[in-house]
Amino acid sequence: MATVKGVDVTVKLFDEEKECGFFVTNAGEEVFVHAGILHRHGFTSLDMKVGAPATIDYKINKGNKRAPFIVSELHHLGGTLPRSTDRPRGKSKRSATMPGYDVDEKVTGVIKKLSPNKDWGFLRVEGRRDLYFHISAFPLLTTPHHLAEEQVIQAVVGEGRNGIAAVQASLVEDDTVVDFTQRRRVS
Repeated sequence: MATVKGVDVTVKLFDEEKECGFFVTNAGEEVFVHAGILHRHGFTSLDMKVGAPATIDYKINKGNKRAPFIVSELHHLGGTLPRSTDRPRGKSKRSATMPGYDVDEKVTGVIKKLSPNKDWGFLRVEGRRDLYFHISAFPLLTTPHHLAEEQVIQAVVGEGRNGIAAVQASLVEDDTVVDFTQRRRVS
C-alpha cells in the first residue's frame, strides 16, 4: 500500500454507533477513519466535528472499493495536536502520555459511554479528556453487563493497546471502592 503524507483535510462525518467516519481532501477524496486511530492519537469522537480541519497521512488500499483511502496517522484535529510524541530514550512509542494524564495516575470519573457489545467505554473525568477503558481493566469482570452509564469509576491510567487508557478500574458505590479482585469494599 502506498502512503500519502501531510494531507490537509476536513471532517465530513463521524458515526459514533459504527465508530468510524470520513475526512474529505481538497480534491474531494473521502478518507476513512476508525475510532481506534482517534484513540491512538489521544482524541475522541467528540473531536470529530463536521468541518473541523485536520492533517493526516493515509494509505491507498486499491483492493477495498468501500474505503480505498484509510487514515494511518493523525497530525492534528480541529487545531488540537495529538498527545505528546516526546518520550524518554529507551521507551517505546506507546509510552508517550496524553496531555492531562500521567501513567500510574489514579483518577475518578463517570462512565460517559458504554459499548456493551464491544466491551469498552469512556470515562468522563472532570476538566479532562475522556478516558478510554476496556472491560479487561476490571479484574474478574468478564462482561460489561455489571456496568452502566453514569456509574462512578476509580481507575489507574496506563498504556492500553491503542495508547493511554484506564488499565485498572473499580466501581465506586456509596463513596466506597468495590475491589473486584477481593470481592470486598475498600476505603
